[in-house]
Amino acid sequence: MLEKLKSITDIDWLYVLCLIGFSAYGVYYLYNAAKMMIGNEKARRQFLDEHKNEQIKREDSYLVWVIVEAAAIAYCIYSVFTISPEMEQAEWFRLAFAMVRVILAGQIVLNIVKRRILIGEKGFVYENDYVPFQTIVNMEPKRMIVFTIVEVLCLKNRKYSMPGKCGQLLHDAYLEYKKAKKAGKKKN
Repeated sequence: MLEKLKSITDIDWLYVLCLIGFSAYGVYYLYNAAKMMIGNEKARRQFLDEHKNEQIKREDSYLVWVIVEAAAIAYCIYSVFTISPEMEQAEWFRLAFAMVRVILAGQIVLNIVKRRILIGEKGFVYENDYVPFQTIVNMEPKRMIVFTIVEVLCLKNRKYSMPGKCGQLLHDAYLEYKKAKKAGKKKN
């Protein structure tokens, strides 16, 4: 009797159900990533328009990540088309590679958003927000296994985690802001 039971992977409805579920998740994930990118672009354009007369510092440290993730997406696409149909559970592998492809596409967008910063004389734009320097409470570098991130804590419990290069540029600009602010108070 046990021999006659089908394997769970042989049930077509389960595959279809997983395909629908993963597709819905993929669309949701990409929608949120695109929404974040649009918000970031809008905040950056607005900042650049409002601070035309200032010297703007910028850090864009996402290129390596985008290249690596694009290469991984290319591998996933290659794998989907080269998996042999005779291979056991080939459709599940195709589904897995397709989902990894979607997640990597979302990660490319998120890396672009989270690995760039614009800094003006009185504040900076990171992710979707303009943050005035006067709202910064604390900046703390944290060493991860391979990389360093900088945790920036602002008023109203806003917290930003940014890559080390962006954090270092922000820290230097913040010190310049504080120095200029002290010099301005001494003149008065």
